[in-house]
Amino acid sequence: MDTTITAKLKLVTTPEQYCQLRLTQLAYRDAWNQASQHTFAELRSLLTYKAALTGSVCISVYADHTSQCLVTPADRTALSAGYALCVCTASSPSTVI
Repeated sequence: MDTTITAKLKLVTTPEQYCQLRLTQLAYRDAWNQASQHTFAELRSLLTYKAALTGSVCISVYADHTSQCLVTPADRTALSAGYALCVCTASSPSTVI
């Protein structure tokens, strides 16, 4: 059986080491953000494709503009016509109204 031991360390760095460490942290953050954007783009295209197969509409909602009352007049027309709206948000990638 494998055993995992976790240790918490405090690094004491020189100003030069801190600068290099910070640059490494930023590079990792940028790489994960790029991977996340690619993944959500793939998910969005898959949801759009599946919505098109069922005759539904898939709309994207940016996390900064989310609300409980985010139904536009065009959305109301689609809802009254029997279409389902697929809302893609950062917190909930596939909420169907």
